[in-house]
Amino acid sequence: LMKLDMLVAENDFETALSIIHSYLADHPKNGFLHKEHGDILRRNSNYAASRDAYLQAEKYGFASATLDRNLAITYEQLGSDDKAEERFLAALTVSPDDAFTLNYLGYWWADDGRNLDDAIKLIEQAVRLRPRSGYFVDSLGWVHYKLGNYDLAVAFLEKATILEPMDAVITGHLGDAYWETGRHAEARFKWQYALTIATEDDLKAEFTAKLKQ
Repeated sequence: LMKLDMLVAENDFETALSIIHSYLADHPKNGFLHKEHGDILRRNSNYAASRDAYLQAEKYGFASATLDRNLAITYEQLGSDDKAEERFLAALTVSPDDAFTLNYLGYWWADDGRNLDDAIKLIEQAVRLRPRSGYFVDSLGWVHYKLGNYDLAVAFLEKATILEPMDAVITGHLGDAYWETGRHAEARFKWQYALTIATEDDLKAEFTAKLKQ
């Protein structure tokens, strides 16, 4: 398991999958191994296969709040919103102080512009639990942005960029908040910087479009 963690951290998914497949061949009814298989597939963005592996884990008796959360993530990525919400809420029922689940569900709702009152409560709890997480602080800034609280959004997003200075999404969020508060030159600067550090094509296209407009 330690070796698998190291391989996944190095993005060597091919080797990690080869190893887990060999163990599953010998222990096909081991629910924990199916859960580990699902985790590797999810980290490699193979969400359909990850979902199936998690369901196999459940079939063979493995259950945990983490499994519910990770299965929820696969459902969300696959567009099965109802199943995703059901699993997120199940995870929080078992583990109400799981900061990662609180933040993921809260940010998802905020980014979609729905359930904002509930979203802010979830994210505030996540930030209380992990106040040094730039990603969680970004979520809090983003939900305030969605609520139209732009000055508060700027305050949280500035803190988030200090905690995670090389994250293009967080930097872009701060640019958006600056724009809404009339700080247009600073907004353009942040979008330009976000464009230089972005690695995904869709993010690059988003920031390029904002700068052109």
